[in-house]
Amino acid sequence: GSYTVDICPDENGRIGLFSSTTVLNPATWEPMTINTTVLWPRRDVSLTLPLFCEDFDLIFNNPASLSITGSPTVDDNCDNNVQVTFTDTYSSAGDCAPIIITRTFRAIDDVGKVSTCQQVITLNRPDELDVDFPPRTVPIECDEQFATLPNGNPAPSHTGYPFIVTVGGIRNLAQSYCNIGASFVDRTRVNVCAGAFKFVRDWTVIDWCNGDNLGEDSQVIKVGDFTAPVVTCPGQDYDWDGDLDPLVFSTSPFSCTAAFSVPLPGVTDNCSNYQVKTEIVTEVAVQVTNQYGQVTGTRIDTVVVRLIPWNAPSRLVSGIPAGDHYFRYTVEDGCGNTVIKYCPFSVRDQVAPTAICDDDLNVSIGGADFARIYAADIDEGSNDNCGTIDIAVRRTGVVLDQFGRVIPFVCGNQTSPWAPYVDFYCCDIGRSITIELRVRDEYGNENLCWLAITPEEKVKPYCYAPHPVSIDCDDLPYNFDATDTLQLQQLFGDATSVDNCSSYERELPPVANLECGFGTIIRRFRARDINGNESVNLCTQTVTIREVHNYEIRFPADAEANCGVADADSVTYNEIGCDLLAVSHTDEVFSASGTECYKVFRKWKVLNWCQYDGQSAPIVIGRDEDCDGQPGDEAVWVLHRPGGKTYIDRDNNETEPNNVPLAFQNICNGIED
Repeated sequence: GSYTVDICPDENGRIGLFSSTTVLNPATWEPMTINTTVLWPRRDVSLTLPLFCEDFDLIFNNPASLSITGSPTVDDNCDNNVQVTFTDTYSSAGDCAPIIITRTFRAIDDVGKVSTCQQVITLNRPDELDVDFPPRTVPIECDEQFATLPNGNPAPSHTGYPFIVTVGGIRNLAQSYCNIGASFVDRTRVNVCAGAFKFVRDWTVIDWCNGDNLGEDSQVIKVGDFTAPVVTCPGQDYDWDGDLDPLVFSTSPFSCTAAFSVPLPGVTDNCSNYQVKTEIVTEVAVQVTNQYGQVTGTRIDTVVVRLIPWNAPSRLVSGIPAGDHYFRYTVEDGCGNTVIKYCPFSVRDQVAPTAICDDDLNVSIGGADFARIYAADIDEGSNDNCGTIDIAVRRTGVVLDQFGRVIPFVCGNQTSPWAPYVDFYCCDIGRSITIELRVRDEYGNENLCWLAITPEEKVKPYCYAPHPVSIDCDDLPYNFDATDTLQLQQLFGDATSVDNCSSYERELPPVANLECGFGTIIRRFRARDINGNESVNLCTQTVTIREVHNYEIRFPADAEANCGVADADSVTYNEIGCDLLAVSHTDEVFSASGTECYKVFRKWKVLNWCQYDGQSAPIVIGRDEDCDGQPGDEAVWVLHRPGGKTYIDRDNNETEPNNVPLAFQNICNGIED
């Protein structure tokens, strides 16, 4: 029939050939056991289990027993559905004799023909050879729940009874089975460690039908701590994902090493106390060389940096370098079970560098209209506990437009990106500009310092005067004023200046050396920039006003009146050039020889202060210069023109078609003026 067979391992719980090797897992730095099992080769065996006296109820007149004892083979020439039934009878020669069951099978076909056969089934009495003993070694964890005897020892219901394998299953000998019984005696306990003990349980199997057949075997039952402690790494949930992350320790403020108290791991043990030895280990790359001293590669060695015994008075360590390391915890419980746990941790430079700014910095705009300050100019000894730093500088003013957008450049108040330098411009002069110095170490820690800089400008402008000018005095406007600087600028131009920033020109009062409207005017200028710096040089322009005599004098005609005062005309003149005319007259009164009351002979004198040398004889103008024989009948004009020519004419137009005689001819005396 069909049977369920339990494969029992050996006393160590192994099936087949078994070996194990403990190595270090390079991924987790934890011990890893590699188990190797070589299974026994496959064997096909026929399994026949004996029937014992206790199986009587299972077999006798039980149709289900056919699966155990088998059914007869029935052949019929016509009927393929022969009905088979059976009946059992039994007999026994006594309590220690086998039970004999005689099973009679009766087969009947569809026409009523009957055939019978018999099967003899023997239910034997078991002996000591049919008994299997429980495992010889039974480890029981101290935290395991188990039934106990009155003396506190684990009960056989937990450690196992001797048993017999039957067709009906495994029958343990807690109670007698047929003629077989079992008893045990526990020897004295041996205490191993706290809460742990072991003892020997001696089993005796008795065959009541054969008192000489005794079976004996012993069990070693161990109650204690056989499992190494469970160790969990210390950690902290830095990213708030619900999982602990490896610990990170910061370096000290003044060194690139860390000092901290080494945390203990999480340890749980099922029974006993434990102790923890802690080592800080790190990986070091070591060059591998061949026999010629040539480097052929590298290998990773594990170096113990610090050791903390289990009974160390302090767990404080110092001088742990920056980098990735491991806590190697060796945990041993009170029963000698040991586990090694590698827990990664890191030492990181989390200390911001020290930023030091030069707060006594003066900036002067240079000749290129800007000044550039480098971060190194601002840095006054910034430093970091781990060495290398990177410095950058920027302006921090931010100006927004009406839409809240950053205006990239507003002179005097703008931001700039982090860069090795920052620039200042002329429009920054006099403004307080905030400058930030950023100090960043190789781990990304950064610090800032700042200072306010008010740029200055000390470059003096340079003045350039307009070119010298020469002009005839009669080309000047009528209202020319040599002291009017605005008029001078309109007539003769203005100075220019050059400065690194913007500048303007200022004209000083001119120095006029003029006589009769001609001579020189010295115009003086200075340049001044927006910061009040004045040019070193005084630039000047010389304006030369050339001497030009150009004037007109009108001598009046005679005048008369009837017994009254004559309304006599006066001398008039027009100063066109550099002339200054003065007019005077003397009257000589004569008694009349005719019907007039009297006559006045008036002599006019006209003096040109700008032309007369003070000693030359005067030029006399006659009363009949047109030689018409009628003296005094009309006014006489004296016209002095540039170039030294003097004309005498009846009007002030000396051109030829306008005069008879010609203005430049004196027909009366033949003198040509």
